[in-house]
Amino acid sequence: MRIFILNSGSSSIKFSVFEIDGLSERLSATGSVNGIGAGEGGFFARISGGEAVNEKGLFADHRSALRRVF
Repeated sequence: MRIFILNSGSSSIKFSVFEIDGLSERLSATGSVNGIGAGEGGFFARISGGEAVNEKGLFADHRSALRRVF
């Protein structure tokens, strides 16, 4: 089973994905979007065991930030 956790603040979104297998859990992805509505912002994501993605971008609102997350 996968669990997606989202924390939305006034100018940022943070997220994590956990894999649950029986009694064990493992963090499989984490990331954030910051600077929402503030001109220049950024997107960061890391998948467990993989390279990180770090991009600058414009996120006018939470809707545009969520589009980048998904």
